[in-house]
Amino acid sequence: MLIPINQTLSPFNNKIFQQSISDWWTIDLISPLVAYQPYGATSYANSLINLANPGTFDAGQFLTYNEPDWSALNGWEFNGNAILDSGLNFNLYEPYSFILKYSNLSVPSVQAQIIAVNDGTTNGQYVFTSSSEFRIRKSTNLYQHGSFVYSGVVGTNDDDVVVNGSITENVVSFTTFPNTTLKIGSGYYTSLQYPSTCYIQAFAAYNETLTGSQMQTLTTRLQGL
Repeated sequence: MLIPINQTLSPFNNKIFQQSISDWWTIDLISPLVAYQPYGATSYANSLINLANPGTFDAGQFLTYNEPDWSALNGWEFNGNAILDSGLNFNLYEPYSFILKYSNLSVPSVQAQIIAVNDGTTNGQYVFTSSSEFRIRKSTNLYQHGSFVYSGVVGTNDDDVVVNGSITENVVSFTTFPNTTLKIGSGYYTSLQYPSTCYIQAFAAYNETLTGSQMQTLTTRLQGL
């Protein structure tokens, strides 16, 4: 259950903002490798903390690249020239499932990568958008949503894609996990790759394959933030 501890009006979704003290990221006793909730954090520094295991895989600056702006009502505010590094190496920890809440995604001229794991091979994972539709890629497997998703809650388990609670089954799966860390707000391989302009409110990644029902439960929780 989400327990509000303060309330104020949220401009990005026109509903009451509820800062939660509950661990929305734990599902049926399964805890994620990382859980970030910049939305509702008390400061930018606190927004970087891995709530599932503080001090391990906290997000942070990547090399000397720009970090995003931040506000409690929008979360991380990426402007098309910023990136964060989770420190979570996909090859070592094999996170099969993730859930992401974002908003205000700008339409790119080519594509924009919201979260990305890119080691320069075809083994990468990307949550991104073209100029016309939302997409998720795992290795060489590509999910194409067919329309642009400006805001919402999206995720995958090992095979399925969930977009705002709607499940498409057996469309993406890994062949090999890329040997690099998860980047947020932009892809990276030798330089920034297709940085995005959007707000990110919450993200969690799990090294277990969640069920479709569990993904839908997480979606509902994040929609209630």
